[in-house]
Amino acid sequence: MVTANPILIPELRVMLAEGDTAGLREVGAELHPATVAEFSEGLDDGEVWQLFDALPVERQAEVFPYYPMARQVELVKAADRQHLGPLLEWMAADNRDDLLRELDPELVEEILPLVAKAERHDIRMLLSCPEDSAGALMTTEYASLPADITAGEAVTRLRSQAPNSESIYYIYVLDAERKRLNEALAVAGGGKLSFTHIIAWAIVRAVQRTPGMATAFARVDGKPHKVPRDTVDLGIAVDVERKDGSRSLLVPVIRDCGGLGFQGFRAAF
Repeated sequence: MVTANPILIPELRVMLAEGDTAGLREVGAELHPATVAEFSEGLDDGEVWQLFDALPVERQAEVFPYYPMARQVELVKAADRQHLGPLLEWMAADNRDDLLRELDPELVEEILPLVAKAERHDIRMLLSCPEDSAGALMTTEYASLPADITAGEAVTRLRSQAPNSESIYYIYVLDAERKRLNEALAVAGGGKLSFTHIIAWAIVRAVQRTPGMATAFARVDGKPHKVPRDTVDLGIAVDVERKDGSRSLLVPVIRDCGGLGFQGFRAAF
């Protein structure tokens, strides 16, 4: 059962009732897509689509997959067909495939003509794969990078090749550089560097260079505002085994990563 967010839901409903498109668009732009979905989950289906009407379609496609799958199905069934074509075209291929597999085949066939021909081809190809097969888990979207470019050049190329991708599932790191660093550390008796150390530190540096990635949301005098953060805290999910043999993820947090420097970050890690 959905529990309405006691803080933001009333304000969202006021903005919806007043037709405050600019305010709704600002909320949708300032918050992370997962937070938009969480805060709006207590709205009814019609209200969610009214909220989506205020957002660019690419933002809708970022928010929609964060609703629980059962709610996504309800929203699709309640939607105006004019909403669905553009939304499905902008959704990541794997998220779209997961959703369509949950819908009645008759509804899928009704929706597909609303989608551009190229996207329709990709959808049918992925849906043709058996449920638990490798094909069903794949996506038709990818980005490739040469091995001899800098991290900055890699980010620029990824932004160009995959501007709407939410996740990069496989990252290939230059192993030669890591081995060189580990050889130096071995001489100094300083332990080893893992790929996780390197990638985690790259995330910290990226947030430092792009502070907007770490901003929070608050209401000031009734208006949405960004709240900048002075430090970068990084949570690292760790797979642990419980006493009963089951497994769980714990997320210890390293505080003020940027202020530690790489050596301090690695020691805290």
